[in-house]
Formats: sequence, C-alpha cells, structure tokens
Amino acid sequence: MLSALQTSGSAATHQIYQRAMAKQRRYFRKAKRDSWISYINGINSKTPCSVIWTKIRKLSGEFIPSPNPTLKIGGNLLTDPAEVAETLRRHFADVSKSSRISGNGIPDMPLPSPSYCNAAYNAPFTLRELEDVLSSITSTSPERCIKVRVGNVVSSPYRQEEGLPQGIILSVTCFAVAINGVLARISRLVLGSLYADDLAVCVSGYNAVEISHHLQKSIYTICRWADDNGFCFSPSKTVAVRFTRRTRQEVVPHLKLNDDIIPFEKEVKFLGMIFDSRLSWLQHMDYLKLKVKKSLNILRVVSGFDWGADRNSLLRLYNSLCWSQIDHACQIYSSACKTKLHELDVLHNTGLRLCSGAYCTSPVESLYVDTDQFPLDLHRHELGLRSIARIKSNHYTNPCVDVLLQCDSSKFCGPRASIPFQICMLSVGDASLREQKIEPVSYSSLPPWLIPKRNVCPKTICRKTFLDEETKSKFLRHDLLHRDSVKLYTDGSKSPLGVGCAVVQNGGVRLGQLSNNASVLTAELTAIEKALEEAYSMPGKTFTIYSDSYGSLTAIIQFNTFHPIIRKIQSWLWRQVTKYKFVLFC
Repeated sequence: MLSALQTSGSAATHQIYQRAMAKQRRYFRKAKRDSWISYINGINSKTPCSVIWTKIRKLSGEFIPSPNPTLKIGGNLLTDPAEVAETLRRHFADVSKSSRISGNGIPDMPLPSPSYCNAAYNAPFTLRELEDVLSSITSTSPERCIKVRVGNVVSSPYRQEEGLPQGIILSVTCFAVAINGVLARISRLVLGSLYADDLAVCVSGYNAVEISHHLQKSIYTICRWADDNGFCFSPSKTVAVRFTRRTRQEVVPHLKLNDDIIPFEKEVKFLGMIFDSRLSWLQHMDYLKLKVKKSLNILRVVSGFDWGADRNSLLRLYNSLCWSQIDHACQIYSSACKTKLHELDVLHNTGLRLCSGAYCTSPVESLYVDTDQFPLDLHRHELGLRSIARIKSNHYTNPCVDVLLQCDSSKFCGPRASIPFQICMLSVGDASLREQKIEPVSYSSLPPWLIPKRNVCPKTICRKTFLDEETKSKFLRHDLLHRDSVKLYTDGSKSPLGVGCAVVQNGGVRLGQLSNNASVLTAELTAIEKALEEAYSMPGKTFTIYSDSYGSLTAIIQFNTFHPIIRKIQSWLWRQVTKYKFVLFC
C-alpha cells in the first residue's frame, strides 16, 4: 500500500492508505487490550510486581531483556553461562551426596487408622511386590541424571545420589512430611508454630530467667531431632525477640543454637508479619504502606494507556496486588493505633480513585458505592467474624481455639494497651451471631473412590420465566419421565418467624425446624438429607427427589467439599448403594 502511494501519489490512494493505517492501529490497540485482560485474569496475590512490570514494558514497547545470571565465587565473578551452569552443577552434586546426610534417616511415623484401614489397599507390602516395583524402576531409570540450564546453555549431567532434584514439585511435599515431627518432642509449656521451613517457638510468663530455661531446653531438643533426621537449622537466620512492655528488663542468659549464640532483636519477620518487641505493629504498618505504594504505581502507569484503562481490569489488578497485601493478617494488626490504620485508608481510597477515575474531591462514601467495595474497618470486621467461624468449625484441631477462649479484657485496659484480636471481636456484630454454635468441619469417612456419583436430572424448569399455570403443566409433563420411581418432594424456606424444611411423600409430611440464623441453602440441603433418610427405610429400588433449589443440586454435584450437610448426604448415598438403590435428583 505504501509503495502504491509513493508511485501514484493520488488523493484516492492516500485515502485508502489512511484507512488501512487506521485499521492497523485499531487492531493493535485491541490486541494489546485483549492480551492485558487475559493476563490480568491469571494473576493473584502471589504474583511479583517485577513480573507485572515486565509485561507492561512489553506492551508499551520498552521491554529490556534480563541479563544472564552471574555468580561471585570468592573474589571471582563468573559471567559465562557455561561456567555458571557447571558451578551450579558441582554444588548440587555435592549437596546430594550420601556422605553429607547425618543421622539415621526419617523414623517410622504412625498413620491414622480410619474405619476402612483394613481394606486391601492398606495392607503392608510383600517382598514379592517390593521386588517387582524395584525391578520396574531399574529397567526404566537406571540412574537419576540431572542437568542445570542457565539461559540456553545446559551443563554436563551429574548423578543424583540422594534426595530429589532441585525445584521438583514432589520435593515440597516430601520436605513437609519429613519436618512435620519437629515439634512433637518439645515441652507442653512451649508453643510452636511450623509452616513449611519457618519455625517459631515461644513461651510466656513473668520470670524471664525461667522462660529462657524452657526455651533453651526446647532448642536443644529441636537440634537433637534435626541431627537424627538429617536437617540443619541456619544460625544466621535464627533470632530471638523479647515481647514485653516493661521499661526495666532483667538480664537473661544467652540462648544458643548448637554452639552459636542467638542474637536478640527488637523485631522479626515471620510469615509476612513484622513482630516488634511491644506488639505495636508500627514497623509492620510502615512496611505494608511501602509495599502498597509500589503496587499503586503500577495502577498509575497502566491507567495511562488506552489498552489498560479498563475499569474491571484495574479493579481486578487492585484486588490482586494492593488489597490482598492489606488483607494479609489484618485481623492481627487491627490492634494498631487508629492513626496508622487511617494511613491505610488513604491508600485504599487512592487505589479506588485510580480504578474508577473519580476526582480527588469525590466523597469517599460515593466512591465505595461506585466501586462496590467495603471500607477497610468494616472489611476487617467481616474477615474477623469469618475467622472466628472458621476457628469454631475446626475446634478439634485448630490451635487458635484456646487463644480465642481467652477473653479476659481486664488485662488490656491501659490507655496504650494493644487489644488482641479476640477482645476486639467482642464489640463487633451481634452477640447472638458471635455465640452461635457452628457445625464442625469433618472429613468424609469414605475414601474418594467410594463416594457414589450424584445423579442429577439434566432438565430444569425455571419458575421465574413462566406463569404459575404454565410451570405446573411443564412439571406434570416432566413428572411422567419418572413414573416408575418413588417420588419425594423437598423444600426449605426462611421467614422472620424462623427457618424450616419439609419432605412430602405419598401424602405424608416430615417437618424440621432449624436455627433462625440458618440460610435457605442449609434448609434445602437438610430437606434433601431427610429425604435420603426416608428413602433408605422405604421399599423400592428407584427414587426421585424433587427440589426447587438449583444451588442445592449444584452443591451436591461437587466432589470435594467440606460442607457438613453435603458430607452427610454423601454418606446416605453410599448407604443407598449398599442396598442397590438408585437415587435421582430432579
């Protein structure tokens, strides 16, 4: 087209050329916008900002490829990719040598004994089965040879003697299983917290010398366990913090990790939270503000491009980068002073203004309504109530239950006292909501392969799109398809007077009353559970359970669920299968 324009130079050719260029620009803008929207749908709170900046530079035409990694060994700087790959290969080969492993290996750990532990698949391996497995592995994988790749350069192979290759997915699971017993031998007076490779032990009391004695004894026990199981804790990454508000502190003896003295610090970072010695959360709030400001810079840059100034994409980007960082452990740092919490409100409002394009003079209340977002204080209260419900639903295994029950507010009456999470939640919401009993979450007693398939009728009748007479005629016509089965009709409702459910079969009605705080979905699922209970004791082999709740039928289809009523429904379905009964949900 450009050559034709240069040859002829006529006005008609110039007009055709301008139209073609306009189509090209429109196509490029649409391609960039679609690429950015599809990329935004795939990011989450764990996506680093550097990766998003790289994508932005690519779309804006300012992408600079990252240089090859370099290594500094002693005083020498290695820049050649081949030398870097070989150096890493020698290091990984040295780490995987069997001579570096100390101790007697991982001891046998007792496994839980469920009701189906006597099944054939739980029987011990026989010698013949073990020999067959080893022979098949030897024939297919004579040696585990690993190579290191740096850029486009691959190192020479090396033999992996022990352990798993660096970066393999299975190594994370194996490491978690191996280190899971590190806290089993410490004293009951010492509290421990383990998440992957982050370990913390703590003791509370009034005598600092006695506390140090208990900690040192636990540290010695942990080090001895590590030596017996082939682990090694890094002294350079181990610190101690003394949490107290006393101005005069007594001298305590040093804590030692093997032969290294553990230094006492004023703050420590654990699981993304900065714990200071006074638990005022000032350092953590400053750290959080810095992270959120860096994420807001991405919104400022993206909103200036025509391919990134989409309202929904900006809100999704803000929720993934900024709000996820503010939400992290907000139940804990909610006890900080109101001045610091207000600084987060300012950042939250700034992010919403960038996403919605609102003016700086727009009222904050209208901004929340326009973007369909909560203020941070209400959002923290909501997450706090959700946390309490989640803790109560796991009160058998959740270690936070004992802390939640400690609601003595007399210890936190000072003017500068940091009020903990469980005391703050006493003034949030209705008292009946906080004191409501919650059904504990339990795992299914059946293995996944024994849970029967939920048969749901594919034909549905939407009552909202038809009149009552038309809906009734369609239902009667559809009911003829199940004329040979025993029919049970279920329903659940909620009104200001209460919540209830009912099951109707052959003129008989079975009623049930639930808590006033129960939802309609809970009532519908309870009605289905009662219908399955009725079908179990009735004669017949084919049953059809009718329900007017599409959400209940969708929830039943879900395979892996922690809903207690759905777990009971699965158990009743298995009982139907043992009696060779077929149940269809419609």
